[in-house]
Amino acid sequence: KEIILFNCLDYSWWRVFLKLINIQKYVKKFPQKGVLILAPQSFLWLVSKGICEAWFVEAKLTDFKNRISNLDSFIKGESKRFDSILLVHSDPPITRKNYLSGNIGDTERI
Repeated sequence: KEIILFNCLDYSWWRVFLKLINIQKYVKKFPQKGVLILAPQSFLWLVSKGICEAWFVEAKLTDFKNRISNLDSFIKGESKRFDSILLVHSDPPITRKNYLSGNIGDTERI
């Protein structure tokens, strides 16, 4: 199965929030692909419907300024379950123009 990995780990509450809000556009635009979220545990309540899977990291937001131990090996191990993973590079800020145009950022296969 091909999925889109949405990395929402960030030390900024606002950026994590914006990334999570933007995910719904991916669910609507690519219904044939699964959407996987990597996010801080404290944002569990913001995960919307239509997400195939979510991986949560239990840490303070300030901890995301540094490398999270064992995260790389966890992702590599779990990614073997999927045929293909599209990694979201970034999302533009939410603006009326971006929302209406469907401009949702770039993806790359990993």
